[in-house]
Amino acid sequence: MRSTGRDVRVALAALALVLVACSTSARASDVPEQLRALFESGSKGTPSAVAAAKAKYDALHAAHPTDPRIDYAYGVVLINQRKYREATEMLARYLATDNPRLTAYCLQIGALVPLREFSKVLEQAVALAERLHAEAGGGTGANRQDAAQFLGMLFKYLELSRKDAPDARLLDECNREVVALLDESDAAAYLAGYNAAAKRHGELRAQYETQQEQVKERIEGRQERDKFTAEQARSASEAAVEKSKYTKQQLREVQRRYGELQRQMTPLVMQRGILESGIVTRQSLIKQNQKARDTRPEATQALNDEIDFLKRQIRQLDLQIEPLRVIAAKLESQAATHHFALAKAEDTSFRSERIGTQANRRIERADDKLGSRSGVAESRLTLFSSYAPFSYELERKRVLGWFRK
Repeated sequence: MRSTGRDVRVALAALALVLVACSTSARASDVPEQLRALFESGSKGTPSAVAAAKAKYDALHAAHPTDPRIDYAYGVVLINQRKYREATEMLARYLATDNPRLTAYCLQIGALVPLREFSKVLEQAVALAERLHAEAGGGTGANRQDAAQFLGMLFKYLELSRKDAPDARLLDECNREVVALLDESDAAAYLAGYNAAAKRHGELRAQYETQQEQVKERIEGRQERDKFTAEQARSASEAAVEKSKYTKQQLREVQRRYGELQRQMTPLVMQRGILESGIVTRQSLIKQNQKARDTRPEATQALNDEIDFLKRQIRQLDLQIEPLRVIAAKLESQAATHHFALAKAEDTSFRSERIGTQANRRIERADDKLGSRSGVAESRLTLFSSYAPFSYELERKRVLGWFRK
């Protein structure tokens, strides 16, 4: 009976192990699909994509807490999303495991460079060289060659002249230490990477200088046009000022003549007004006599004679006033013309001065603009990605390939 009970317990334990193994195998088969979903979310840097990638990583890590490749995959995603600080922390966890892949060192260095943590960059470079030295004669040749070539490119990049360049003495010491750790084949790959980075720098420098010349030509051409515009504006302003002065003189002369004319006309007009008042008065007397039924014809006739006499005097005054009025109308027209010309000249002067001021300001800003364009173009020379471009697609395929084996 005891033997039978023991057999039953052994059978049940074996069955449990089989079920656990099947469950684990089933979960493992889902990892590539889950990784594909992680990389799909990680292909974008939007807040929603970042949150989705983090959630997928947490789920994968919870399901496979002992698989360091999950950390490597998420490190790749974080680099693609330009979350370099988080990426270095994730890759550091992977590098702390046994036998990490060579590409992890390169990714870690690629994430540290944008953070300007060059002391850690050099530490990782030495660690990668030590790893190559420890595995000399073994490992995948292509991976070793790529890693050594990456080191050569890295040190050439670090030698570039820029504000945040690492200490030259420390850089030289680390470079010597790295080269000393490489075997003949790795040293050749290192040199190839170093020369490739130097060639790339030369190409970028040539592109930069060509671009600078083109920018300089455009700015200088604009400067010449602005100088011509400023000169034209100055000439137009001076001409407008001279015309304004002349027009003011003409206007003053017209105003003087008009004033004299008014002085001549005023007494004549006043006298005419007095005569017209006399006529109105006599016409009123005639109407009053008519209302009063005054039948004396001699009184009415006398008033009519006086009215005729006054009208003759008014006609004589009109003969003197009319030519003066014609002249006055001409002078008023001339004055209006001069006022319009003066306003136009002053407006032309104002607009010309403004155009000249704007042109001069553009001329003054041209040198500053050239300097700012220079800074933008030259920044490509010191971008790490210009020498070691990060390929998200390549890393995605690399990680998925590990889980297909």
